[in-house]
This record gives sequence, C-alpha cells and structure tokens, in this order.
Amino acid sequence: MIPLQMKLPRMYRKLALFLALIGAAGLIATTAYTRDTPRSASFACDGGDRFTVEFQQGHVRLRNGTGIFALAREASSEPGKRFSDGRTTLWMDGDRATLDHTGFAEPRDCQLDKSA
Repeated sequence: MIPLQMKLPRMYRKLALFLALIGAAGLIATTAYTRDTPRSASFACDGGDRFTVEFQQGHVRLRNGTGIFALAREASSEPGKRFSDGRTTLWMDGDRATLDHTGFAEPRDCQLDKSA
C-alpha cells in the first residue's frame, strides 16, 4: 500500500498537466478565431449618426445603434458599391457612404472616420 504522501504529488502533476492542456486549447481557439477577422471601416454621418461596416465575402455587416444588418451586394449603375437587405441600403464610393434606412426621413451622408 502506497502512503498518502506519495499519491498527492502524482495527483498534483496530473492536475497541472490537465490545466496546461486546457489553457493551450483556449489559446489555440482564440488564435484561430482572430486570424480571420474581417476588414472593417467606421463612418460618421451628418447629424452625429455613426456605424461600422465589416466586409465579408459577397456582403457587408452593418452595425449601428439600432442593430446589426447583413446587406447583400447588389448591381448598380451608380459609381461605387451598393449593399441592401430591402429595408437598409448602403452606397459606398471611396471614403464616402450614403445610408438609407426605413424610418430615416432622408438618406444620411457619411464620411469615413479615420480616427476609429
């Protein structure tokens, strides 16, 4: 029979190894998540409205004070790029953007916020 004093160090070594493996798995998972972070841009509009656009493959994710909107790329005869979900439309041309959202009295003219 092995005395209790001999069993404790082995148990602590196993616990330390288990905790190290959990920590390493957490670091690997975090690294894998942040590696594919999409490109984003922040805009400031007339009247103080602000929003952020995350560029995804074939669509954008627009985040503003009222929510998060997935806007699909649409063909447009106008210069720049147009994205919409049927209620919210975003036109982007260089550092300028126009945001038209159901409920706004008129479209918002916005400028790229280079300080963000």
